Amino acid sequence: TIPASSSCTVSVNITGTAAGSYQNVSGFISSTNGGTNTGSTGSATASLTVLQPPSMAKLFSPNPILAGGTSTLTFTITNPNQNDSLTGLSFTDTFPTSPGAMTVASPLTTTNTCNGTLTDNAGGALAIGDPGMRLTGGLLAAGSACTVSVNVTAPTTGNYANISGAVSSTNGGTGNTAADTLTVNAPNPAIGLLKQVSTSATGPWTSFVAVTTGSNIYYQFTVENAGDVVLSPVGVTDPLVSTASCTWPASLPVAVAGNDNHIATCIVGPVTAAAGSHPNTATASGVYSGTTYTDTDSATYATTGLTLDKTAAETSFTLAGDVLNYSYLV
Repeated sequence: TIPASSSCTVSVNITGTAAGSYQNVSGFISSTNGGTNTGSTGSATASLTVLQPPSMAKLFSPNPILAGGTSTLTFTITNPNQNDSLTGLSFTDTFPTSPGAMTVASPLTTTNTCNGTLTDNAGGALAIGDPGMRLTGGLLAAGSACTVSVNVTAPTTGNYANISGAVSSTNGGTGNTAADTLTVNAPNPAIGLLKQVSTSATGPWTSFVAVTTGSNIYYQFTVENAGDVVLSPVGVTDPLVSTASCTWPASLPVAVAGNDNHIATCIVGPVTAAAGSHPNTATASGVYSGTTYTDTDSATYATTGLTLDKTAAETSFTLAGDVLNYSYLV
């Protein structure tokens, strides 16, 4: 019932079960004593847009790192709605405290393409040593993605499982949480040495070469950082060949995909070949945190022509029937 020259309202709460645009048209309005209005004002139309919430993924890179090292923690937020922006993006991430306390690393390094503001978990300015971070007030265009990142560090070896709070938006509701695990390893220093020989200073290089007596031979020493920490200083010693002419880098970095800076090479020679077979072992060394790590490798040259060398393993015997051992080198 509606009094003369007045109006009334009817309302009901509804929910959208799937994202999209819903066009809702009512039937014609009627009354017992006024009949049915089939004109343009007799039916009402309204459109409702139902949005999907944002989704989020997270990633530590590099992973693993060394204790006290730095990894970049990146959050990628996606707007699955192709026609509508998401406003008021927010999430909170509290860093793990086991097996140690993960914190914001020094220097403070962040990125944010999600707009909004990055703070600590309490809403204050994000700072080195903070145990977590928060995004508030973000904005993400329709069908797009944005990223938030911060450099973090962890003091103790082990696995740091990190699960964020759920990402949400003002107009799209609450989405998922995101998880990743940062592995922190103990340092693993190692050095590798490859020693090779040739009749030319330009190679080819092999582990053995046959030469004539009195000819020139050359040795090539290749040193490689085979571990995951910087070695400094590095060097090579050889009991039979002087390496004084070699110049080694002040430090040998860890291997990376973009270059071979973790490898250093030196060529020594010429050395005059003496008759016989001459195996020669060198030692490479590198220092990390006051401890020296080494590796050895050998190269051999032998003169051509047929020679015979005989040696006995024993210099005397005690009883009849004792076994004697002889070695013949041809």
